Amino acid sequence: MKEVDNLIKQISLVLMEASLLMDKNKPKTMEEFGTWFKRTTLAYVALIFVLVLSYGYLVKGGSWGSLSDVVIAVFTILIAYTTNLILIAAWLASNDWNKEKKYELGLSLLSNLVSFYALCWELRVLRVRSFHEYKWILMEDKEIESCSILQDDDATNECIKNVKIAVKDSKEELMIIKRKIKELESRAEKLHGNCLLEASIYGNDIVEKVDEFVKQSKNIKTSNKGANTSFNDIAKLVLHSPRNLPNLPSDKETLALLNDYSNYSHLDEIDMEFADEH
Repeated sequence: MKEVDNLIKQISLVLMEASLLMDKNKPKTMEEFGTWFKRTTLAYVALIFVLVLSYGYLVKGGSWGSLSDVVIAVFTILIAYTTNLILIAAWLASNDWNKEKKYELGLSLLSNLVSFYALCWELRVLRVRSFHEYKWILMEDKEIESCSILQDDDATNECIKNVKIAVKDSKEELMIIKRKIKELESRAEKLHGNCLLEASIYGNDIVEKVDEFVKQSKNIKTSNKGANTSFNDIAKLVLHSPRNLPNLPSDKETLALLNDYSNYSHLDEIDMEFADEH
């Protein structure tokens, strides 16, 4: 069956050329793979149709037995190539899954960094409130002394009474604030550890930038400019797009305290200033 052999050779050559052409245009995404797979399937259907027609017109005296030889030869090649398609699909799917997982981890890291920054901001607000209350406690003697300028004894006694009540309230408030600060510091420390753990997935560069962000957040006074720059750099590396820290709301009284105590970091500094002034 010389015609059958020639037909098989021609079909094999066509399949090899098609295979080479398709290898050059392998898909890089699942969307491209879907289109590619549909086109390949249509090509297979067309090939079967051409195969049957070619056998009927070109092979004289052919039988179904010889046709089955042609079909087996063709589909052996097609099965091998389809296996290749499945492997490519699995590889693309795993790549897409890895990219999606990495994106989710990036969002989680940025979310934890925002939470850490919010905790640092809350800690800063609590600290300036503690500075304010502590300063009022230190001013007790001076305030009582100022009450003595009142000529009326009843007014003087009332003034002293009010000062002592205010100082007592400040001491109680300071104790509450210190307790809250301790709780928030513990939460911030745990969150810092989570951020470093997530950052380690991306390598040392991200870990270093997270450390830098943490330091800037801890040292926040009234502006988040430094922390926002570091946050933006981290977002570009893990999500490939810039992101900014949210503007945390504060009332006028809090903003005024933040500005008044912008140069202070610890209660000891209030002690030193008070000692210098008095």
